[in-house]
Amino acid sequence: MSVTTSTLCPESLRATPQVAALDVLVHAADTAVVALIAAHPDLERSFDERPPPLEQLADQVIEHATLAVLAVDRYRALLRDIAHQDQTSFDNDTDC
Repeated sequence: MSVTTSTLCPESLRATPQVAALDVLVHAADTAVVALIAAHPDLERSFDERPPPLEQLADQVIEHATLAVLAVDRYRALLRDIAHQDQTSFDNDTDC
């Protein structure tokens, strides 16, 4: 579901400590999705009628977990972009 990075190395933790906590969130979300699909296998099938309330709620949890993982991925990408811009700016400043 998500892209895994090595956030437990000391350099990564110093640079972006918040990402370690976000990685825990991503792993928990991935685990929850797998567990919910295992517990409610009918979620993977199309329904001709409205599913029972428990399956509806499980489906919503899966949807929100997926959105959270996507948000974390976007956050990581933005952090990388900012770090790259800062590094490029630093490189340009040292060339003077």
